[in-house]
Amino acid sequence: MALNKVELIALEQLLNQFFDVKTGNEKRHEIERLLGTFESQHGSWKLCIEYLATTRNQYVSMFCLTTIENIINKQWMSLPWEEKVQLKSLLYSYLLENQKALSICIRSKLVKLVVDIARIDWPHFYPDFFVNVLHLLQKPETRSLGLLFMLTTSEELIAPREDLSVDRKNELKKLLLAHMPDVFSILSDFLSNETILSDVQDCVLLLRVFTHLFSWVPAAHVPNTLISILFKLGSKIDKQDIASLAVNTLNEMLYRHWVPPSWNEIINHTMELLQTLLSSSLVKLDYGYLEKVTEFLRLVLGMELCQNMEKQDNLTALLSATLSLTFQQPTVDPGFVTCLDIWMHLLEHSNSKKHHAAFVSLAQQILRKIQFRENRLELSKVEESQSDEDDDASWSKILKTCIEIVAKIAEFQPNEILQLVFEQWVQLCNLYGQFFQTADVSSLYALLIDLSSFTQAMGRLFPQCTGESWKDEPHFSIGRLTVQHLLILQELIQKVQPHSLPHKVKFQLQNLHCEVLASLKSWCYWLSLLSTEDSMKSILNDFMTGIINGCVPLLNPASPIMLQHCAAHLLSTVTSTVRPYGLWNMENIKCLFSTNLDYLQKEDQNLVHGSLVNCLILKWPNAEDQMWDHRLKLLTSYINELTKQFNALPLQFNLEYKPLIINSLQMLQYIIMLYKSEGTKSKKLLCMAFEKSVEHCLALFPIYVRDAEVNQEILQFFLILLECLQQQVGVPFTQLTVQIFMDCYTRQQLQVSLGLENGGGLQQLLQILDLVVQTPGLSASKLTPMAVNLCLQLSEPILSPNVSPAVQESLFQLVYSILVHKWHYFFKATLEADVRKKEFLQLMKSIGQSLFLQNIDLFRQNLKNLERLNNKWNLYYKEVFKKDLHGEFLIALLNILLTKSHTLVNDEIAVVIYNLIIVDANSFFDVFLPKYLDSIGMLNVSQKTVLLDNFTRDTVSTSKLLDLISKKNESIFRNINLFQDMPSMIQNIFRLINDLICYQSCNSGFSATHQILG
Repeated sequence: MALNKVELIALEQLLNQFFDVKTGNEKRHEIERLLGTFESQHGSWKLCIEYLATTRNQYVSMFCLTTIENIINKQWMSLPWEEKVQLKSLLYSYLLENQKALSICIRSKLVKLVVDIARIDWPHFYPDFFVNVLHLLQKPETRSLGLLFMLTTSEELIAPREDLSVDRKNELKKLLLAHMPDVFSILSDFLSNETILSDVQDCVLLLRVFTHLFSWVPAAHVPNTLISILFKLGSKIDKQDIASLAVNTLNEMLYRHWVPPSWNEIINHTMELLQTLLSSSLVKLDYGYLEKVTEFLRLVLGMELCQNMEKQDNLTALLSATLSLTFQQPTVDPGFVTCLDIWMHLLEHSNSKKHHAAFVSLAQQILRKIQFRENRLELSKVEESQSDEDDDASWSKILKTCIEIVAKIAEFQPNEILQLVFEQWVQLCNLYGQFFQTADVSSLYALLIDLSSFTQAMGRLFPQCTGESWKDEPHFSIGRLTVQHLLILQELIQKVQPHSLPHKVKFQLQNLHCEVLASLKSWCYWLSLLSTEDSMKSILNDFMTGIINGCVPLLNPASPIMLQHCAAHLLSTVTSTVRPYGLWNMENIKCLFSTNLDYLQKEDQNLVHGSLVNCLILKWPNAEDQMWDHRLKLLTSYINELTKQFNALPLQFNLEYKPLIINSLQMLQYIIMLYKSEGTKSKKLLCMAFEKSVEHCLALFPIYVRDAEVNQEILQFFLILLECLQQQVGVPFTQLTVQIFMDCYTRQQLQVSLGLENGGGLQQLLQILDLVVQTPGLSASKLTPMAVNLCLQLSEPILSPNVSPAVQESLFQLVYSILVHKWHYFFKATLEADVRKKEFLQLMKSIGQSLFLQNIDLFRQNLKNLERLNNKWNLYYKEVFKKDLHGEFLIALLNILLTKSHTLVNDEIAVVIYNLIIVDANSFFDVFLPKYLDSIGMLNVSQKTVLLDNFTRDTVSTSKLLDLISKKNESIFRNINLFQDMPSMIQNIFRLINDLICYQSCNSGFSATHQILG
């Protein structure tokens, strides 16, 4: 004993030194080695038990417990029977005798150690484990320890680590379920006893136990009386920590879509809970508790209620209570906002017509809630949290959510909601016109915010005036008056001298101007309907004149960037959606054609350039003479003017030209993309106008191929050109273009590109080839060998971890396109058949090798592509695949599951494995699987036998077999060897992997123990 005491003192000194901040890393490593020696000595657990009983050093206690834990988890199977019995007894006795004196941390760790033993031995070699737990629960003096045991047992035995086989996991769950009636009976009695509320610690622990049990116990095991007790506890606002846990327990029940016998019972309890809350001041309630109640309400309303609203007689009362809770929340964000999420969910998943009164009331109260003039104090706290430039700030998001809910309600009650918002907006517009000069700064500031909010709301409600009844009242009048008021508002704002205003008012005025422009942009979709009626063209022309005259002047250097941006967007929508006749003749538009827009932000430049091209290229609605010849002349002149400097670049390398090349090509790409879905006539015009720039760009490529940025931009330009205008540029040009690119991409250039972070244009080249390969016709056929050769060149270097993931994904997408679209290229009976077969095998092997990369997106892409190839061309059944690749792919995918390197796509992997197995299920069971298990290290003969036996091969039923034969279909006959349906087979695959991991883990621990003993 004296010697052990000396050793304990030495251990304390070592651990104190180890955790001392002054101890260096070298000394720590030395201490780790000494501690490792202690852990590995035979019988170390006995010393640990002795040290636990005598030490007061927390480091020593945790070290001893960790040492015992490692022995239980890694060496338990190899410990002598007597030592197992002794360790179990000592741990449990020590815990029972010292439960009050132990710290929470040490007590919890000791409980976990006992449960870890039960995880392995109960009930066969530890029959009294759960009996002990129930006894602890039933005695007042050990109830707290019993609850901790129950919680730990539920946590550790239901979701055990991977060192248990599937059979053992299932056995543990069945054993626990068998005891659940007793457990719930005992625990429910505790909960129904008011005295437990006096012991907050036990009550909290009890509710945590229920919460975890609800996460896995089937609903049939949960007594109905327990729900009532939990609601009763959840309503105790004088004990909010307990009430919060009780509501959280109910939430856990609903997370699993647990449905009680009667929803009315749940609704009644919920109503009582809400009435209790609403009868008190919500401001006094703890936020965490209120959050839990709101979450519970979301779950209740979001489950069966949405699907069975018609059957809920008292749902109206519940919605009314929810309304009260929503607008009595003590905070806007997150309290009020969280309630809005509940309403949005209801509106998206329910028929709101029956309860339209509640939803209209919601809209009315939301419109009051968002007004600063009525809720200045409350909303100012939210609004002040955002800076002038922060568009995604809290208030902006809250306002957007509110407007979305109002718009959603308008889908059910269009006339009522549209009229409601429109009338309040018009009132605000009138107030602005009357009181702008006379109002005090504070009132003006609030008015500007409210007018901005309602202007945004009116912009969001435009769809209610664009349906089939757009010409009917009140839709047409509201649409016409809305655009009129927006134009008047725009004119009034432009007359204000902002420099004389306080900063915050000036910012809100600018924000209002932006909202007016954005709302006009939305109402362009209504304006486009006017062009379909000859009688309304004069109204449309007046509106267009007002919009253009208010919008274009904002595109000047003196305008704030926000206004330039909104004006550019509005102009883009006008020209693409409304498409006014002869817009290029308007004076303001004429000026834009000749204006240098370099002062604008790049995005805004593109928007304006695109708008001007829209004027020249998009068809006018309801017009016979489209003036295509005149359009072509104007368009060619404009594009040539835009690209004048670019087209004048000499055909020699000069770094100074780099920004000009990149900017010009990005602008041209933007313009081309605008017309990807346009008709042939518009695309033809665009192609003709771009001819000069395209030819010059192609001539520049060989000169700038070594410059990664320019190379990438040129290839990106041609990728977009071919995506949008391939039919217009023609087959010869496409073939010539690709040939030039391939000639420039020498082996050296490929190596350089692979070493660059973004691939230096290689990704775009691969995407161009992918596009060409997918295109039927002469061009694609001639370019196929070229594309195959490039893929073969890159098949090995592309697997380097240093290669850009985007380039890897593009290459293997090209490989897939070649295989799926040019399948017969590899399997024609020609003199080159052997060469083609080798190419096919090399491409397939490169796909297999790519599966081991850590690029999860590439893995998922190639997995899907394998399945697509099998579905279209029966890849897995091809003789060349079965002979040379089938086994390799099976081994690769099983090993990937085994190493858990791609757990996110385990289900997809299992499906591919299943489809590989059913190619020849007999061979899989009789040949492949035994060989595969032989190749896995650290498995003994009995374990292999168990694994083989557990992977059952239940044959198809006789009736199903006869049905298959009667169909006399070759593809069905081919699958007669299918042994199991997909779900069963996949379940067996995962069982095999789980048990393999379990056996390897156990065997590694057993091996380590024998080395120690040796």
